[in-house]
Amino acid sequence: MKPFREIHARDLASRSLKDDMDSEGYLLIRELLPANDLSRILRAITQIVLEAGWLLPDHGLLERMVNAGAACGDPDPSFMDVYEQIFSLEAFHALAHHPALQQVMTLLTGPHLLIHPKPIGRLIFPNCERLIVHAHQDHTAIAGDPESFTAWMPLHDCPEELGHCRFWKHRIDLAFRKPLPVRDIFQKKWRMEAIGLAVKSTRVTY
Repeated sequence: MKPFREIHARDLASRSLKDDMDSEGYLLIRELLPANDLSRILRAITQIVLEAGWLLPDHGLLERMVNAGAACGDPDPSFMDVYEQIFSLEAFHALAHHPALQQVMTLLTGPHLLIHPKPIGRLIFPNCERLIVHAHQDHTAIAGDPESFTAWMPLHDCPEELGHCRFWKHRIDLAFRKPLPVRDIFQKKWRMEAIGLAVKSTRVTY
């Protein structure tokens, strides 16, 4: 597994992001969004999951120490109730309209930028195999133009002990792929080549 090719936000003006995207298939941009803007959303989400019993009450709010007995995920009703509260946060939807993020996307798409109106939040319990986000292409769920761009961003620091995220580097034969039936995904053992987050700590990650 190779390390990501990184770009710092301060260097954006000196690069052709479209060329980087065409050659690599992804962009990893460090320090694009101000930490204060992300921490406001993080605090609001963490308060919701604390009230839902997902976190241990005798720890600091932003420590996010998990209550292992509360582990749940889509489509569990207990998870969907909490997710709906988070999805209803104005700040959750406003993040996609952040000026810094719009600037980057405009460098990729040109001046006619359409922001998809349905962001997705990944709420991951640690040490829970069934909740790992496995190999996928976002187009399967979102549809629209196959050349849509997805921005993935953590709301807090993600050191290696919290897990990993893997992407396929750009290849012509791995561009847009029609989704496989679930049975074929497991027969091809995509679980072992997952592009997603495998959390191995004691913290809830999002």
